[in-house]
Amino acid sequence: NLSVLGEVQLGAIEATTVNNLPAIRTTATANLAAVGMDATVFAKVVGLVANQKIYIMTLVAQGDQRATKEPIFDQIIGAFRPE
Repeated sequence: NLSVLGEVQLGAIEATTVNNLPAIRTTATANLAAVGMDATVFAKVVGLVANQKIYIMTLVAQGDQRATKEPIFDQIIGAFRPE
């Protein structure tokens, strides 16, 4: 579905561990001009496996806010604990 957003650049998809749970993560940036918006966005996407389920978190901010929002995104991801 990324093609809907126009020009999207994906970072490397990495296998990792979050809160002792197996996970994958990546980042993406997109120029939303193709959908009529004069904006760019930054996203951090994490998929965690727990309780025989996959939990997917997608956190998005305006592209020019990456430096301030990415540490907050990392805190949110690090605090996620499925019940």
